Amino acid sequence: MDTAHLIACQPELVAARVGSWTTAIRMVDPTALVTMGFFHDTEPNPARRGDVRLVRTRAVVERSAADFVDIHPYPGDEIGFAQLMQNYGIDGPVSKPIVIGEMGASRLAFGANEDAAAALTDWQRASCAYGIDGWLVWTWDTGEQPDLWNALSGGGVIEKALAPKNRPSPCA
Repeated sequence: MDTAHLIACQPELVAARVGSWTTAIRMVDPTALVTMGFFHDTEPNPARRGDVRLVRTRAVVERSAADFVDIHPYPGDEIGFAQLMQNYGIDGPVSKPIVIGEMGASRLAFGANEDAAAALTDWQRASCAYGIDGWLVWTWDTGEQPDLWNALSGGGVIEKALAPKNRPSPCA
């Protein structure tokens, strides 16, 4: 097992490592905001079958020096939003800000961009019960990942569905 896997197996080491990175970043820029991004873990709800990488986020959320945490749950994956949040170790609002830094929808899971837009809107609404503080669409206008809908697909269906001017209260 390599060093990264050993550290991932020990959540307190992950939180400490984030602390040392935060210190190093702030030595260069004392005003920088520091975050750490995560895809979801494989437990307690089985997910990412066959992927042996461990992702332990709870200690980073609860005890790290990061200013905020960035998570990457996608609708249409193997498990639902509540189960993904359990896998992230987030069971409700926490004191550290959390953003969904990758909110995207695959073309395989959603055959039409209207379906993807509806799923992302539902996803955003569901995240509010967990105190999620912000959302970033993955991706906005790129075609490099043809297996994902981007915000401008189909004339901007996703962009319009998630736009703050169209949904000023995303949790409603």
